[in-house]
Amino acid sequence: MLVPNTAISADAMLGVLQQLPQMSDKIVDDTRHEKVLSYMQLFLATPGAIKHLVDWEAVGLLDRCLQPTSDHRISSVAVRFLGDCVAAADGAPIWATLCSEHQRALRWVAENADSPHALVRFSCLYFLRQAACTRGVGRIMGPVDSRMLVLRRLLDASYFVVAEACRLLSTMCYRRQRIQTEWFAMAQKMGARAYNAQSSAHKEAVLAATATFYAHEQKSVREQAAEVLPLDRLGLYLFDCDRLVRDHALDVLEAAVRTAASVDCVMQVLGLLRRQGHECADRPVRVAVKLRSLA
Repeated sequence: MLVPNTAISADAMLGVLQQLPQMSDKIVDDTRHEKVLSYMQLFLATPGAIKHLVDWEAVGLLDRCLQPTSDHRISSVAVRFLGDCVAAADGAPIWATLCSEHQRALRWVAENADSPHALVRFSCLYFLRQAACTRGVGRIMGPVDSRMLVLRRLLDASYFVVAEACRLLSTMCYRRQRIQTEWFAMAQKMGARAYNAQSSAHKEAVLAATATFYAHEQKSVREQAAEVLPLDRLGLYLFDCDRLVRDHALDVLEAAVRTAASVDCVMQVLGLLRRQGHECADRPVRVAVKLRSLA
């Protein structure tokens, strides 16, 4: 087991990088790949790590893990570690190398963002989020394609992919010290679709996006969340026939009340529960939703 702040020698790390492309695809235990990534990330936290990686031409070594024939688990480790390197405080040389000498790695992210493997989809989003923190994703996906990708991943069947899509959305909606209105417009368009025409996956995507905005560290972003899904529309989701949709809607309601923190908001919620509750035919659901909401 890796212990935080444990020193990792440069020689040991170089050996891991050199062996990574040759990791056997016969390995059954997927956690072994994640342990390798954790080890590499631990090295990245040591002073002078980026300089070592540049001297070793590590981007080229990791690029060898992104071949069409590469094990998707190894490729996922490589692309996530590249993302960590790019996001590092001194990671500019890694990004410069990616953009000049190893653009295939960037193309790999764009080409595999819709991979049939959930781990690969997750890893592509992870790289984009790390790059977005400091470099931007336009060079990789283009501004329009980035929004469409996040929209698709919010509808993903994998919980972990949806969670990473939310983290990317959170990063992209507020950049360069200002709100990025086009990302809110995308979420508003999702929420504006007729409720009865929404699948359960679509409803959960709308709620996930709204919850992401409410959880943002920037107050201006939190205040915009109510425009994505106003309280009166949220009431429809609170009494949905799908339990997961109801649970997520209650999470959003809690965040909305906490953000507004006003008597008017509380009164609006009480009115909403009374009005929508009367329209819900399932009495146990009615009672459960009201009890949790009032709590």
